[in-house]
Amino acid sequence: MDVNIGNTGILRVTNAKITALDGTSSDLSVPGELTILDRSGVEVVGQVWPTALTLNSPGDYSAIMESDLALNARMSYTALVTFGTEPNSRAKFNVLFTAKVRADT
Repeated sequence: MDVNIGNTGILRVTNAKITALDGTSSDLSVPGELTILDRSGVEVVGQVWPTALTLNSPGDYSAIMESDLALNARMSYTALVTFGTEPNSRAKFNVLFTAKVRADT
């Protein structure tokens, strides 16, 4: 995944499912959130973290990534996507991405 610097972006999570112990699965419809971290694990400035994921429909989420994010070109970042709440079931996913200048894409 690439993210353009200085542009408002949308992170989409699609086809998110939860699997029960019996092996059946269903579309996920629990609260979710997003945090962008730099290579040191520090939150990137320019947006309030965590940002809530909007549930568009079961299994389909989105979040706005503000144009003010302090991203540096050609640097790697992690989008930490979290579903559920503590102390109940909670799932965390790390999605690596590279920041790019739009002219480079």
